[in-house]
Amino acid sequence: MTSSMKMKRDWERSTRVCDYAQLRPQLKQAIDTAVAEMAESMEFVFCIETTSARVKPGGIFSSRRRSLIHAVVLTPHWLIQAIDPEDGKTNPLVVFNNYEKMEIRDDTVNELKKHGIEDYGIDILSQTSRDRAIGSYFIGLEHNAAARQFLVTLRLFIRSANLPPRISRE
Repeated sequence: MTSSMKMKRDWERSTRVCDYAQLRPQLKQAIDTAVAEMAESMEFVFCIETTSARVKPGGIFSSRRRSLIHAVVLTPHWLIQAIDPEDGKTNPLVVFNNYEKMEIRDDTVNELKKHGIEDYGIDILSQTSRDRAIGSYFIGLEHNAAARQFLVTLRLFIRSANLPPRISRE
């Protein structure tokens, strides 16, 4: 691909920082249900919500998802994702990602770039409450201050979770 080639966009994304109570009701309800099933108390420290709309819905792949709402909530112990495909049939998916040994990568963005598609976001590689093995989840973001604030905060939580244990000097 030449540098003069114009990159296409598949998704138009809008990311905002919000209080947990301001998440869309269907996402908040899905997270509340999942948290109750985890049976541990959760302190919601930082929340973002991204609305993604496909730039050109329909076409050859008309069954492709047209829109998606993705909430990400940071707690001291978990990165919680709630993903709503907005298809009217599917309940939101909730995934708890553990910070220990978590990696932030840009595999999806780099792969799309190879195919002339511009996007912004991160891949989270971590053990989840769903997978005992390491799972990878893409979090699409708008390239804005809210996304930057989220990434800085997430890196702090990852660093904190992976510090060596403190030795008490008693």
